[in-house]
Amino acid sequence: MDAGRKALLDRGDNEVGPYQSPMEDGMQHFHAWYQGQMADSDQYDFDSCQRNKQ
Repeated sequence: MDAGRKALLDRGDNEVGPYQSPMEDGMQHFHAWYQGQMADSDQYDFDSCQRNKQ
């Protein structure tokens, strides 16, 4: 998976997509938790954050 992403990056493609199960299942939970933590902080600017909206 990482080699494929590196190939995309080397080509200049920015391909983001859904989490790849089962390898990235934990990342989805971590990002949801982290966003909640940052929402409570005044140090995070959600307007400048780019998210993959599905």
